Amino acid sequence: MNTFFIPTLNCRIACLRKFKTQFLIRNFCGAAALILILFASHAVAAGELKQVIVKEVTASSDGTQNPKDWPHHPAMTKDGNSKTCWASSTNDTAGAWLKFNIGAKVKIDQIQIINGWIPEGYPDFFTKNHRAKKITLIYDNGKEEVFQLQDHNNIQTLSPTLAGETKSVTLRIDEIHPASTGDEPWVTISEVTFFSRE
Repeated sequence: MNTFFIPTLNCRIACLRKFKTQFLIRNFCGAAALILILFASHAVAAGELKQVIVKEVTASSDGTQNPKDWPHHPAMTKDGNSKTCWASSTNDTAGAWLKFNIGAKVKIDQIQIINGWIPEGYPDFFTKNHRAKKITLIYDNGKEEVFQLQDHNNIQTLSPTLAGETKSVTLRIDEIHPASTGDEPWVTISEVTFFSRE
């Protein structure tokens, strides 16, 4: 056998192996880069939920009877304290409403509601007042969405689809979970928080 041919063949084999290794590395890096790009695009598309600041809350009524010890003003639905609440007047139940004024137009992607009220030190108080059962959300674009609320005092998450960009959201109570007592109960909602991905 030609002794010159052997190292030449070995050299070609080594070159082919090197080329194959570089090819695999390039393709792996390219695939990894593509995955990272797709993941980043998905993260941007999904967006991070940010709380929407509500400037003012008004209501159909205010059931506050003792402003010092038991205030129940509409703004208490946005104070971040689940132990406080808005309460309607006792004759304002189904049909009662809260209007949340945001100011600038914003797209609402999620709403968190704490239904009813359990004040500090009164763990059995929840059923003593009415709670919202069926609500309608009304946006300033004229569209409305209906949601059913469960009868508990934990966070309930709503995902509106018709809000678009809106400056306000009106929450109208259409049906209630009735109170267990007839002692002039109110409709109570502890917290309403809005979130946007924009």
